[in-house]
Amino acid sequence: RGIRALPGYENTPIVAVSANAFTEDREACRDAGMDDFLAKPVDPQLLYATLARWLPQEADSGSAPEASDVEVNVSEPGLDPDEAVLCRSVGLRNLDGRVDAYDRLLQRFAVGHASDCDEISAALARRDLDSARRIVHTLKGMAGTLGAANLSTAAYKLEHGLREGLEPKLLVALLAHANAALSLVLRRIERFRAEAGPTAAAPGMPVLSLEAMLALLEADDVSAPVAWRGLASSLVGRADAAVLGQLDTLIENFDFAAAAPLLRELMAAEFTERHP
Repeated sequence: RGIRALPGYENTPIVAVSANAFTEDREACRDAGMDDFLAKPVDPQLLYATLARWLPQEADSGSAPEASDVEVNVSEPGLDPDEAVLCRSVGLRNLDGRVDAYDRLLQRFAVGHASDCDEISAALARRDLDSARRIVHTLKGMAGTLGAANLSTAAYKLEHGLREGLEPKLLVALLAHANAALSLVLRRIERFRAEAGPTAAAPGMPVLSLEAMLALLEADDVSAPVAWRGLASSLVGRADAAVLGQLDTLIENFDFAAAAPLLRELMAAEFTERHP
């Protein structure tokens, strides 16, 4: 609505991109003045087709297309039970075939989302429904992008239950299903990682020690995110998943000043475990 109120933007095509694919969400976007809707995870081919429909040269033809009602499915028809846990081909399709990006996303998911269901449970216990909805919404989108159909579906049902205000015992049951699905995905990622062997560092960038990583952060070195990706995978299972998730977010967003003290805490914890 704010964009539509700007001079000269009355007819600018606006496409919503959201993991909220409920009918009421689509209607809300259209009521706000948006022209089209893409549900996450975004299928690259559908994205390209949508952009092509709304490019200026198409708009000049004088006939605007109808808003798309296409739903993006996180799974392929006929997925066997094993693939429904985590289907690599679906994940690669969602990332336009970029293997490195998919493998990196798997690592980031294992580091940053392993405790999501515990955090949702804690939020429900303190009746913080906003936090619970935010966490499960993110989990649903990430699972869909990775090709984790069962987890995405379980998270969708839990999110819907939270929106509809289901009674606590039903929410607990839905959360238990989501937690079971998440555990299977994490085990599958660990299996992928074991089969692939040690993560290859980027060319010219060896896997660093924690001390060397800290030095990069303190020097505000822009190569820190690349170095961190190689190091983070070696820390999965050794260090606290929540801390690794925070570090991942901070370093990937170049907030080195906030990441450095957190890394120092992780180093101190590792030293204490090795030298009790």
